[in-house]
Amino acid sequence: MAVLANADVASANNGAGSCCEYNDKRIADCHFHMSKNELMIEWSDGVSESYKLISEERHGTQKTYVDKRGGIWEFILYPQGNVSLTNVKNGNRIFKPLRGCNAI
Repeated sequence: MAVLANADVASANNGAGSCCEYNDKRIADCHFHMSKNELMIEWSDGVSESYKLISEERHGTQKTYVDKRGGIWEFILYPQGNVSLTNVKNGNRIFKPLRGCNAI
């Protein structure tokens, strides 16, 4: 199932699915790149952020990551293919719809 989760996130990076929202506002396009123990998000403005995996539940659909500043982030792969990454402490949220921002 973890392979399927990675495939779903990878498919969200193609075409219309590249838009992302930050705290419910579309700010830029982004791409999620996942490996076994890491998540990297590349934003269209050239900024990138990497996160290290610290725990995984529900066959890869819920994961917990830590960023380089020690922030804890909860990753969720929703059944319809959308993904979110939410900072546990401050509630900041990155949301990536599978079919693009116009589809939500």
